[in-house]
Amino acid sequence: MEDWHLSRLDDMKKLIIFFIYTFIISSCIDLTKRLDDEFLGVVKKNELYSNIIELPGNQVNELTFRVNIEPVESGIKWEANNGKFFRTRTAKKDYGSITIEGKPNTIGNIYINFYWSTYGTNISTGRKFQKRYILKVEE
Repeated sequence: MEDWHLSRLDDMKKLIIFFIYTFIISSCIDLTKRLDDEFLGVVKKNELYSNIIELPGNQVNELTFRVNIEPVESGIKWEANNGKFFRTRTAKKDYGSITIEGKPNTIGNIYINFYWSTYGTNISTGRKFQKRYILKVEE
């Protein structure tokens, strides 16, 4: 009878070690979700362009939010819109709603790359996202 308990204890040790290794390995995986590229349309050079982009995902974390516009001196700028709900007297920026505007001064494609993460909850961790928008500029 004692051998049976020892063999069960050995099986439990192996199972616990397996779960610990699985937890460690799964927590080290890069979970960046790369979303499909989106085409914003065609615009003429030096013509005013304005568009509001709603980023997918819940509650964008402004501390991890980054925007990269290529080429750098393209004439296109971005700004976070004011939040719908805020508790203080000053409006809080909503990084899930971005305005892209300006007069493009380069011909070709302008790439607007967004990198952000969302807040986690007690049940799940925050998620990382990456999305590219493409604006085509013609003469």
